[in-house]
Amino acid sequence: MQVSQIELYNILQKKFGASEAESLLKFVESEVNDKFSEQKDVLSTKQDLAKLETALRVELRDNKIDTIKWIVGMSIIQTATLIAGLIAIVKFIQPTP
Repeated sequence: MQVSQIELYNILQKKFGASEAESLLKFVESEVNDKFSEQKDVLSTKQDLAKLETALRVELRDNKIDTIKWIVGMSIIQTATLIAGLIAIVKFIQPTP
């Protein structure tokens, strides 16, 4: 349930009178503003979230590229090791004259 300031003032005026209602409304407004001021550094906007999302996408892309580089490099090293091992086995099996 959302109550506007005018509606709240009218409700409070009926119960407490005009001056009390105005004082109470100002107090509530100042408290809300104080709480918001305390929390505004912690809260994030859609723009903040969009910036964060963009930064994360860039970081994920960079990590993906690095992973692909490592996989290709390790595949080359593994292939070279396998070929070297096969050459060593062939040389070991061949009879020497």
